[in-house]
Amino acid sequence: MEKLTLYIKDLACPDCAGKIGEALSRHPGVISAQVAYATGRVKVEYDPSALTPADIKLVINSFGYNPQEKR
Repeated sequence: MEKLTLYIKDLACPDCAGKIGEALSRHPGVISAQVAYATGRVKVEYDPSALTPADIKLVINSFGYNPQEKR
């Protein structure tokens, strides 16, 4: 298992954070996903044999956000 922390600049609302977290949690290979609205931090634990950090970023991109690995 691997862990990835990403940051979303200007996360619009708590509802958006919840929807992103839900989508990540349902994605095959994701063990857990937490999205903090207040900080814009996304923590994902995933199986690297099933998906890559780029795959995780694509899920977030689908909501109109461009996640970064460093703040």
